[in-house]
Amino acid sequence: MKKSPIHIRVLFVFFAVFLIAAQSQLIAQSEASGQDLVTINSRPSGAVVHLDGEYQFIGRTPFVVPYTVIGKYEVKASKPGYQPVRRVITFAGDASQELKLQLQLKTRLKATGRSLLAPGWGQFYSERKMIGSIYSSSAAISLIYLIKSQQDYLTSSRDYESLLTTSNVGGLSYEQQRAVIEKVENAWKSVESKSDTRDLNLYIIAGIWAINMLDSYLFFPNYGREIDVFQRFSLNSMPIQDGAGIGLNYSFN
Repeated sequence: MKKSPIHIRVLFVFFAVFLIAAQSQLIAQSEASGQDLVTINSRPSGAVVHLDGEYQFIGRTPFVVPYTVIGKYEVKASKPGYQPVRRVITFAGDASQELKLQLQLKTRLKATGRSLLAPGWGQFYSERKMIGSIYSSSAAISLIYLIKSQQDYLTSSRDYESLLTTSNVGGLSYEQQRAVIEKVENAWKSVESKSDTRDLNLYIIAGIWAINMLDSYLFFPNYGREIDVFQRFSLNSMPIQDGAGIGLNYSFN
């Protein structure tokens, strides 16, 4: 079976990036010989990493910090399709150190579960912030209207019960009795109307909740799973007799 042009291009781009990364890593290791530098690796590799402390650094794993760092640093790593990692590390600066970060893959079920708990959360989780904002704001507005309609219903119910009690008072003339009965009937119509409005708002928010969950499940981003096999490769620095070298690893997990 012949490989399609898109697969050939993906393979070519991957190996080109791999060779460039390997060359850059070797250069960095060569220049850093004799220094106590920090190497940051991640699984999968290719995560963008930030170091924030006395100095600030940014790079892509595998990343060799170009200077010796000492003290407390906040290390953040992120990659599309994976949950960001944030750790606080204290570097001593007295020996070469390797920091390994494990990023958890985002999944369709996790996005749906978040949407079950709060509309829009699953969309934010899957990096669809605009859609998430629409669902969360729609649910919030619907919830406000639901609370207000419930309060209106309770108020109408209290008014109806009060008028119903008044209609049972004796000593009223026929005209007064008719007027009270008319008020009671109008009050009951108001109760029914407020009840229908409350139920409608309840159905609306339930619909938003359900659609938001379906959206999280059906439209979960692909995140380039067609090249996920390449993301399992990682480069690691390793000492050799006359300097530094590169080790290529592949994760089957």
